[in-house]
Amino acid sequence: MGEQQISATVPRDRTDEQAILALKKGAQLLKCRRRGNPKFCPFKLSMDEKYLIWYSGQEERQLRLSSVITIVRGQITHNFQKQAQPDRKEQSFSLIYANGEHTLDLICKDKAQADSWFKGLRAVITKHHNIRTSTSLHRSSRGAQSCISSPAGFMRRKQNLGLLEETPDFTQIRSLCGSPSTLLEERCLSNGLSCSSDSFYSVESSASEAFGPVSPYYESDYNNIRNSDCDDRTVSELCRHSSQRFLASPPPLPPPITTQQITRSNVLKDIMIWGATSGLIEGSKNQNDSLSPQLLESATMFDVQSVSLGAKHAALVTRQGEVFCWGNGESGKLGLKVNIDIDHPKRVESLEGVLVGSVACSDHQTSAVTESGELYLWGIDGGNIGESGRQFLTRKVSDDVLGGSLSVCSVACGAWHTAIVASSGQLFTYGSGTFGVLGHGSLENVSKPKEVESLKRMKVISVSCGPWHTAAVVETGIDRRYHNARSSGKLFTWGDGDKGRLGHVDSKRKLVPTCVTELVDHDFVKVSCGWTLTVALSVRGSVYTMGSSIHGQLGCPRAKDKSINAVLGDLGRQFVKDVASGSHHVAVLTSFGNVYSWGKGLNGQLGLGDVRDRNAPVLVESLSDRVVESIACGLSLTCAISLHKEISLNDQTSCSSCKSVFGFTRKKHNCYNCGLLFCNACSCKKAVNAALAPNKSKLSRVCDSCFDHLWRMTEFSRGGKMEKCHTPRMQMMVARRVSEELIESESETQLQSLSQANANEQPRWGQVSVPPLFHFDNVSLSLNLSVSSRRPSSTKISTSSESNKLLIEEIERLKGEIRNLRKQCEIGNEKIEECQRELERTSEVAKEEAEKSKAAKEIIKAMASKLQTNKEKQSNPKTSQVSPIFDDSVSSPYLTPITTTCLESKSKEVVEKCGTKSLSRESNIRLLVDASPAISRTGQLLNGTQESTSEQVEQFEPGVYITFTALPCGQKTLKRVRFSRKRFSEKEAQKWWEEKQVLVYKKYDAET
Repeated sequence: MGEQQISATVPRDRTDEQAILALKKGAQLLKCRRRGNPKFCPFKLSMDEKYLIWYSGQEERQLRLSSVITIVRGQITHNFQKQAQPDRKEQSFSLIYANGEHTLDLICKDKAQADSWFKGLRAVITKHHNIRTSTSLHRSSRGAQSCISSPAGFMRRKQNLGLLEETPDFTQIRSLCGSPSTLLEERCLSNGLSCSSDSFYSVESSASEAFGPVSPYYESDYNNIRNSDCDDRTVSELCRHSSQRFLASPPPLPPPITTQQITRSNVLKDIMIWGATSGLIEGSKNQNDSLSPQLLESATMFDVQSVSLGAKHAALVTRQGEVFCWGNGESGKLGLKVNIDIDHPKRVESLEGVLVGSVACSDHQTSAVTESGELYLWGIDGGNIGESGRQFLTRKVSDDVLGGSLSVCSVACGAWHTAIVASSGQLFTYGSGTFGVLGHGSLENVSKPKEVESLKRMKVISVSCGPWHTAAVVETGIDRRYHNARSSGKLFTWGDGDKGRLGHVDSKRKLVPTCVTELVDHDFVKVSCGWTLTVALSVRGSVYTMGSSIHGQLGCPRAKDKSINAVLGDLGRQFVKDVASGSHHVAVLTSFGNVYSWGKGLNGQLGLGDVRDRNAPVLVESLSDRVVESIACGLSLTCAISLHKEISLNDQTSCSSCKSVFGFTRKKHNCYNCGLLFCNACSCKKAVNAALAPNKSKLSRVCDSCFDHLWRMTEFSRGGKMEKCHTPRMQMMVARRVSEELIESESETQLQSLSQANANEQPRWGQVSVPPLFHFDNVSLSLNLSVSSRRPSSTKISTSSESNKLLIEEIERLKGEIRNLRKQCEIGNEKIEECQRELERTSEVAKEEAEKSKAAKEIIKAMASKLQTNKEKQSNPKTSQVSPIFDDSVSSPYLTPITTTCLESKSKEVVEKCGTKSLSRESNIRLLVDASPAISRTGQLLNGTQESTSEQVEQFEPGVYITFTALPCGQKTLKRVRFSRKRFSEKEAQKWWEEKQVLVYKKYDAET
C-alpha cells in the first residue's frame, strides 16, 4: 500500500492543512541548544512532508519526522530546564525523537505561530505513525517474519511495486545489513547532503521506506531477526547476500515527469500589500500607511489563488475554493453574521461547500463567482435583489433573474452599480443609473440584472466599473473571424464623460455602450476603471490611458485632460500582461514578473517608499527579488500575489534588506522581532517588546521595518507625554530628550554636592598643602565637569544621528505632502480662473442676446401697429374726423424746426410706404392724426424707433401749429395740427379744422 493511499484514509481538518502549508513556507524560530544561548534558525517542512529542515550557519540539517515519537507543548525538556523562560512557555514546544533520547526544542515568535506549528507538526507526525502501523499490519498478514524480512522477499516485493530503480549509494545506506551500524541520532538526523526533500524520497513511494531501516522504529524488527531461530552464521550470510544483491541493482534515475508534476502541484504563494493598509494588517489599525510592499503574514497559511481589494476591505480565494474576507465590516461586506471589523482573513462560513473561483470587491459590496457559474453577493449592491439591498449574509442570484440557465463568467463591482458577464458573452447591469452607467439608454435605476441590448449580438470579454462610468472589451464579428487564437475585442465605454474618461471626442455622457473610435485599430484583452480614468491593455502588451491627468495618472508627463495616451517610458520595450487601477493610481505587471506603478502616491500605494506622485511608470524595486503572478488595486492600496520565496542557504550569506554579502567587515545580526539576518546598517535601531528578545522590557536590536512596526504598536498604549505625540519618531525624540534632561539634572546635583563638600576644606597633597598655583576655582571645576558630563559619547552620537535621520525622513514626507497640496491648489486656481473666463464670455453673450431680443420685440410691436393701421385704412376709405391736439405749453406763435437721425432700414420702409402717391389725402391725414398722440417733440415713433426724415413745426395762425414731414422723395406730409387751449375749445378747434382743412393742404402742397 502506497503513501497516498494510506494518507487518504486519514482525514485532515481544514486547520491542519492550513498549518501544514504555513510550515512548508517556513519561519524564523529560536532553537535551544545544549550549551549556549538559543540560536536563530530558519525552519521549514519539506514538500513531501517527510523532513523538518533548518539551516545552522552554512549547514543544512534535517530531521526525519517518521523518527519523532511525540510532540509536547511547554518547556518540560532538559534543554528548556537549563534555560528556563517562563514568559515564553506558551510559545515553546519540543519534538522528541530517537526513542526519547534526543529532543528538538523550539521557541516561536508568538502564541499564534506556536499553535500553527504545533498543529501542523502533530498532523504530519500522526500521518507517519498511521503509515507505519498500516505497513506493519500489511507485513504480518503476508506470512512468517523471517521470510518477510529476508533479502529475497524484500527484493521480490520491491520488484512487484516497481521500486527497483535505486542508486547504489541509497541502497547501501538503506540496506538491512550492507552498511556498518550507525548511531541512532545520526540515522534520525541528516546534514542535507546524503538525502534531501527533492531527491529519492520526494519521488519514491513510502513503501520502500517501510522495508528499509529508515526510521528507528524498524530497529525492533531487526532485533527480532537477530533473536529468532537463525544463528549468527545465518545472519552473516544474509548480510553478505543482501549487500551483494543491493549492489547489483541498476541505478537509473527517476523519471523527470513525476518530479515536475510534484513541483507544479506544490507551488506556494504569498501576498504582498502596500498603501492605506490600516485595518488590513494585524495590529495596523489607526497606524500609518505602508510605503513599501510588505508580506501579509496573516495569509501565510492560505494557498492563495486570487485576491480582490475594495475601499477598506479585501477578499481572497484559496485553491480549495474557500473565500476569506477581512477589513472594514460596515454594510455587511465581509459576509459575517455581525457588523464588526477584522484585521485578519476570516472564512465566509455561509459559503460552506461552495467551490468559488473568483471574487470582486467594491466600496460597499463583495461578490463571488463559483466554478459552476453561480453568483453570490453580500453587502450593499445598489439594487434590490432578494429581500433587501443591505444584507449581512450571502445570497445567491437565481437563474431566473439572469433570464434562464445562464452561467456567470465574471463580475465587476462599482460604487453603486454592478456588471455581470455570462459565459455566453452577454452583459447584465443593475444598480444606480446615474449618468447612464448601466448602458440601457436611460438614467433610471434598475433593481435586477438587465441585459444591455446594444451588445446583445456581441461577446463581452472583460468589463470594469468605475464610480460613474463603465468600460468593456467587446468581441465583434470581425474579431471572431481574425482573432480565433486569443479572445480580444474593441473598447466600449459609457456613462459620465467628464475629463475625457470615456475616450471619445466630446465629453458628453453616453447612455449606451459606444466604441472608442480613436482606438478602433487596436485589439484589447482587459480594461480597468478608476475615478476619472480608464486603462486598457492591448493584445500586443501595450497600455493606453484616458481621462484626467491629475496626479500624473495617465502615465505620460506631457499628457493633458481629454486625451488618449500610450504609456511608454520604461514600459516601451516590455510586454504587459496584467493591469489594475485604483482611484487615482495604476499598477501593471510585465511578462518578466516586474511591477510598475504611477499616479497618486499620497498613501504609499505606489510602493516606492515615499508619498510623491509619479507621472511615468516606475519599477517597484522591493518586489524585484520575487516572481509576481498577479496584481490588484483598491481605492488607495495595492497588492500582488507572488511565488513564495523559499528559505535557502543563500539567505544566510547576505543581508535581507540591502542584499549586501556578509564578510569580515560586514557582520551579520539577527533582528529580535522577525529573526532575519541583517547587516549593522540595516539593524542599528533598538526597541522594546521585540517578539524574540531575551528580555522584552529592554531595548533589543531590530530592523528598520520592525522598528516602525513596534513603535506603531506602542503608540496608542502610552500615556502622559507620549499621548501628545502623533508619530513614533516624535515619541522617540521626546523619550530621548527626557532621558538627557534626567542625566543633566543628576550631574548638576553631583556638582553641587561636590562644591559644598570642598567649600570648607583646603586642598592638600597628602600632608602638604597645595600651592596657590594649582588652586582651581569651584566655578571652573563645575564648568569643566558639566562640560565633560554633557560631552556626547559614542552612543549619544549614534542616537543623534539616528534621530536626525528620522527627522530628515519626516521632513521629506512633509515636503512631499506640501508639494502635492501646492499642485492641487494650482490646479484648483486654474480651474477657478477658467470658470471665471467662461462666466464672462457667457455674460457677454447673454447681454448681446438680450439686446437683440429687445430690438426684435420692438420691431414686432411696430409691425403689429402698422398692420392694425392698414386694416383701419381699408375699412374707412373716407376721411375721418380729426381730433384736435391741445398743447398748453405753446403760448406764443413761433416756428420750431425739429430734425431726427436715420435709423433702421425697416423704419425707412415704413416711412416710404406712408409717403407713396397711391395713398389718398384722407388716409394720410387720418394716419397722422391717429398716430399723433404717441409722437413727441423728439420725433419718436410708436415702435420706439426714429424716422429717417426731418420734421418741421410752423404756425398757421395764432394758436394753430402745423407739423409736417418732408419725405426722402421730396413730398411733404401733414403729421399733426395742434391748437392752444387759451384760444380754442374742443368744438372750436373741430369747427376750424372742418373749415380750413383745404387751405392747409393747399398751402403746404400736401395734396399730391
